[in-house]
Amino acid sequence: MPVVIGLVYVGLNSLVPEPHRRRLNALVVTGAGAAYISGGGFGLWELAFCALLVVVGYAGLTSYTL
Repeated sequence: MPVVIGLVYVGLNSLVPEPHRRRLNALVVTGAGAAYISGGGFGLWELAFCALLVVVGYAGLTSYTL
């Protein structure tokens, strides 16, 4: 099932024009990082991981490689 969801995402993402696709994917990566905050089960590691993905998402707004 995860493969099907991934293929649907790729298919829908291919319909988004290129300048907007990079921004959309940067926001998706940042949002995915926030999804890992589970209420403190992993302690500071959750916040560090979320902060790292925010940095990567922000860098992805200007860099196609990231």
